[in-house]
Amino acid sequence: MDEPIRWYLIEAVANARADPFAKTDYDQKQRVASHFAGALSALRCQESITQEEESAWYRRMLLGLGYELPDPPPPGAASFVYLGEPGERPDHLPDVSEPTNLIRTIRGSGRTIDFHGGKLRIESVEVFNNAVVIRWDVTPDLEIWQAFPVEAAELEADLEDVAEDWAADELRQKAARRMVLLLRNSDLADDAGTPYGMPSSSRRATWDVGAGSHAQGHVEFRPAPTIEARRLKWTWLNTTLEIPLR
Repeated sequence: MDEPIRWYLIEAVANARADPFAKTDYDQKQRVASHFAGALSALRCQESITQEEESAWYRRMLLGLGYELPDPPPPGAASFVYLGEPGERPDHLPDVSEPTNLIRTIRGSGRTIDFHGGKLRIESVEVFNNAVVIRWDVTPDLEIWQAFPVEAAELEADLEDVAEDWAADELRQKAARRMVLLLRNSDLADDAGTPYGMPSSSRRATWDVGAGSHAQGHVEFRPAPTIEARRLKWTWLNTTLEIPLR
């Protein structure tokens, strides 16, 4: 396999690992997998990759998209994997209107916790009539590969056969920039059992990137907490913070 082709395949799989929508949207998973399968097929027709390489890289892509796969079949055998959505689609769409009518603002306690090489602090929680917004700050900015050790190990395995150090470094940097997209995903719960969801339009953050810098932003969930809720639990990258509402 020529090195530029290897670099393309590594970058494509790294981009898939960092696709925040492909983690939960099976339509997006299938689009990415189908596009990659077509690219592999074209490379195979040009004899740029072998059949074994085609199968191996497609498997890497499916793993990168989050599919659970059986062990590779023995030579001469095949295995089938269902790539569709295992559950049913929701029968209604979430509310995506802008938050309106701010009811109250709860200021953060100022407490910080260790967070993947940085310190995470909640600046404030804003409760609207139809949403709740959490504003946060990480100082210094987190180490991206500490936050995603599995993806980091998979990427390093992909880079093992890259002969040029400069190419491996560039692919590593590109993958890190893409992985920042996954930082937008988090979950919210409360002690009243409210089923919170995150509108796709709310998955945005402001990042001040650089050595010794910090990251800050906000995340929005729907609906608003009920009157019975006394405490929120916000989970981000396997770290959970409790936020009192009263």
